[in-house]
Amino acid sequence: MGYITPYRAVVAVTFDPPEDAVGDGTVYWAKVKRFLQRGDFRAAQDKLFSATMRVTGGDEDKAEEATAETSGPVDTSAYQNEAVARALVEWNLTDDAGVLIPLGVVDPVSGPDATRYAAVNMLVERDFEKLVNAIEGVGKRKKPAAVKAADAAFPQASQRGADEPAEGTGA
Repeated sequence: MGYITPYRAVVAVTFDPPEDAVGDGTVYWAKVKRFLQRGDFRAAQDKLFSATMRVTGGDEDKAEEATAETSGPVDTSAYQNEAVARALVEWNLTDDAGVLIPLGVVDPVSGPDATRYAAVNMLVERDFEKLVNAIEGVGKRKKPAAVKAADAAFPQASQRGADEPAEGTGA
C-alpha cells in the first residue's frame, strides 16, 4: 500500500425520497471521494473568492503614499459545485423515464465537463448538501486507516499538542 492508497476512499451517500413519494422501492445513491486531492481542492477554492486589487493615491510631489485595497465576492455555491463535480465517482440516479443520468467526465487538466456540471446542478438541494457534507467530512474524522495505525504505533506523537515540539528535536 502506497501513500495515496488510503486517500482514495469512496463513500456512498443514499438519498431518501420525499415522504409523500410513491416509487418502486429503488434506493438512490451516489459515491463520492472522501478526500479531494490537492488539484481538485485548489480548483474548488479558486471558485470561492474572486479578488480585485485597487491601488489609489501615491503622489510623490505631495508625499502621499499609495494605498491598496483587495476586495471581491465570496461564492460558496461555486466552491461547493466544483467540489461535488470533482468528487463524484458514480451514481444510480435516473431521469423521469428511468434512464441513468450521465455524469460526464473530469479531465485532470481542464476539470469537469458541461455534462458533469449539468448533473450536479439537477440535484435537489438537500441531496446536494448530503454530498457536500460527505466530501467535507461533516461530523466525521477524516483520518484514513493508515494514519490511525500510525497513531496507534506512536501514541505519544498523536497525543502531543500541535504547538509542542517532538522529544529530542531540540526545539
